[in-house]
Amino acid sequence: MTEPPAVRLRLELSAKFFSRLINYPVMVEKYHLVDKNSRQSTFSAKRRYFLTFTERERELLQNMQKQFEQWHLHTGMPPVVTIPSAEYLELARRAIAFFATL
Repeated sequence: MTEPPAVRLRLELSAKFFSRLINYPVMVEKYHLVDKNSRQSTFSAKRRYFLTFTERERELLQNMQKQFEQWHLHTGMPPVVTIPSAEYLELARRAIAFFATL
């Protein structure tokens, strides 16, 4: 049995800085093209999505998309955004670049 890490580091970014790093509305507007439950999804977009991201990354992206949609359409971005890790931030940047090409 593995033990949980003794220390967890999180990144706290201002909303303005996060917005400059991650243009999250792009993902909100284009995610339906790869969503398996969407009637607007396209085969070529789904195929590229599955080839570009691992299963674990796709799970994280689905959670990100829900959070980004909440901010974009309902509540607005909080003043401080907390991110679990730098890898999470890098995944978000890769995803935005991917969705920008769709």
